Amino acid sequence: MVYKKISTRDNKFEEDYEEISFPKSEYASLQKRLDSENPIYSTRTREEKSAYSSGQLLNSPFGTLKVVEVKTFRSIKDHPFEKDLTDEQRERIKGKSFDIIKLVLATDV
Repeated sequence: MVYKKISTRDNKFEEDYEEISFPKSEYASLQKRLDSENPIYSTRTREEKSAYSSGQLLNSPFGTLKVVEVKTFRSIKDHPFEKDLTDEQRERIKGKSFDIIKLVLATDV
């Protein structure tokens, strides 16, 4: 689903932002980080790998997010938050390359 958002910079046009989703079980912790003005990080595999780029704006359950950084990793042992992954997440990533995307709440959008 694509949402329409009016650009507050010039209010002359609407922009389509792609939607990014997160597991509902993570909503509370993600919202807490965003409320504290901290970035959130998300691991993306399969069809979402390489789908995001720095500067991209995305609709989310938390409002409009901005992609700050995208890093690609080839092994789960290189995952910067590997110790925080669930067994299910480890299994999904195992043997695949993946992206870690860093996101912040977008301002002046």
